[in-house]
Amino acid sequence: MIGNFIKRMWPPILCCVLAAGGLSLLAGRLTESAQPSLEEVSVAAFYALRIGFWLSAAWIAIRLIDVIVWDGLARRSFNGSVPRLLRDVTAVLVVLIAVMCIVAFVFQKPVTGIWATSGAVGILLGIALRDVILDVFTGLAMNVDRPFSLGDWIRLHENGVEGAIGQVVQISWRTTRLRTEENMLVVIPNSRFGTLVVTNFSAPTDPTRFEVLFDIEYWIPVERVRRVLLAALWEAQTTDGFVTDPPPNVLFQTTNNSGFQYRVQYWIKPWQPFAPNRAKDIVQRLCIKHLQCAGIPIAFPKQELAVKQVADLISVDPLADRRRLLELVPLFQELPAEEVTLLAEQMQLHQFRNGDVLIRQGDSGDSMFVLWEGFLSVHVDVKRLGEQIRVASIAPGECWGEMSLLTGESRSATIRAESDGRAFEITKPCMNELFRRQPQLLDLFSRMVAERRLENDRIHRSVAEAEQELQAESLARQFKERIRAFFRGI
Repeated sequence: MIGNFIKRMWPPILCCVLAAGGLSLLAGRLTESAQPSLEEVSVAAFYALRIGFWLSAAWIAIRLIDVIVWDGLARRSFNGSVPRLLRDVTAVLVVLIAVMCIVAFVFQKPVTGIWATSGAVGILLGIALRDVILDVFTGLAMNVDRPFSLGDWIRLHENGVEGAIGQVVQISWRTTRLRTEENMLVVIPNSRFGTLVVTNFSAPTDPTRFEVLFDIEYWIPVERVRRVLLAALWEAQTTDGFVTDPPPNVLFQTTNNSGFQYRVQYWIKPWQPFAPNRAKDIVQRLCIKHLQCAGIPIAFPKQELAVKQVADLISVDPLADRRRLLELVPLFQELPAEEVTLLAEQMQLHQFRNGDVLIRQGDSGDSMFVLWEGFLSVHVDVKRLGEQIRVASIAPGECWGEMSLLTGESRSATIRAESDGRAFEITKPCMNELFRRQPQLLDLFSRMVAERRLENDRIHRSVAEAEQELQAESLARQFKERIRAFFRGI
């Protein structure tokens, strides 16, 4: 701190000391000099040194204000660097005072006439440079009122129409410069801010709430829609940049010609690391994915009159939704349609609440689950010390527990609910019936389970492609024997 102060202050102080020393030497020589030519040179040097002294004093004053006021006291108020405009205005005022002192004390001239003349000139310049002066004073007002600071992301509105969005990179005498998301520079005259409405994404705090609207068919229960959309938002929270405090929320907005409208609200730190449009894209994609997995249609404007019985529209766990859900699971994507229907008919529906533990690591089990609605987290006690580490998450359309179902192994992880939801359970008797009808599926499941085990163990990252194939074949044979032993009679 002290070293930086000395480094910045010694040049102007040195200049001021040299000017003062030169003045003291010349003052004695002027009285002793008898040659007119030498006297004229000394007088000129005397005036120059006196002017230099006042300018050096102004330089010292400007540096003191910069170090003590702008870089010290004001920096905390501005949360970073002080706008360049305030520094420039202060420097100009100090220089003007120094010029007036030079006129009054060096040249022994009255300054009242200068002020009077400058007033008349100022009126003429004010009329000619009205827009420029308005820009300057608006810039000063913005620095005092501080609707935004350097580094803030803002959006401009004019007459209710959204304009440019960008980060404030400079506030100068006449203009404010924004860097847009497209990495382009937008230069706005300061006077324009007197008529614009400014939205500051960075104030008062970085987390900002955004929202997306969804229209859902009116016969879908409101609580079910909220549960599915909330699960999508909790999955979005796993992406860096989304904020969990405040938590996301889903509100029933209104009814319209399409159906029921829901307001999906989430919090992010804009442009840390991605823009709001990118966050909106993530939220919309996840919401659509969760809605599709749950079999919930997005509503559209209706022009025609449809006459149907309510019982035809409302269906609890329809078979078509179950089949569509199973088709999303990689383990069942190659199954014949009739076998998918068999599994869909025999699956058992389970509901869970936020915070419920669905299975625990080390427990025995002979069934697997397919997530229909909700969002789950996977935790593993790697060192068997009771410390659960979150290693993955499960979204709708994904499954867990297939190793226990096919081989009888104990549960390899703990599954915890991060939101309310529903899941289907596929039991051993159901899978036994499937193998009885289609014994050739044993090879298919053995291969799939082996590939899944390789992926989970991250073997693909450390062995060559040929070795991967050999290891997959070997694991498939091992799992085939274990499955055959677990499902007797295949």
